[in-house]
Amino acid sequence: MPDTPKTETPHSRPALRLISAAKQEPLRCPAAGRDAENEKTLCLYFNRRVTDDEMRFLHTVIRQVALMREIDGH
Repeated sequence: MPDTPKTETPHSRPALRLISAAKQEPLRCPAAGRDAENEKTLCLYFNRRVTDDEMRFLHTVIRQVALMREIDGH
């Protein structure tokens, strides 16, 4: 049987990210504010650098909340 290069499984990289993220300090958001130059911008301040996975999660949550408010008529 010829030697074939091993390929990564779809879950190998995310698992590594979760392990490395677990070593980080828990994410906290002690403050939020507005951008003085753009009224449509919301600034969130965190206690550490936000990972790409955390940013995607936060974006999803904000989109869901905005959608829920539209459905409720707010």
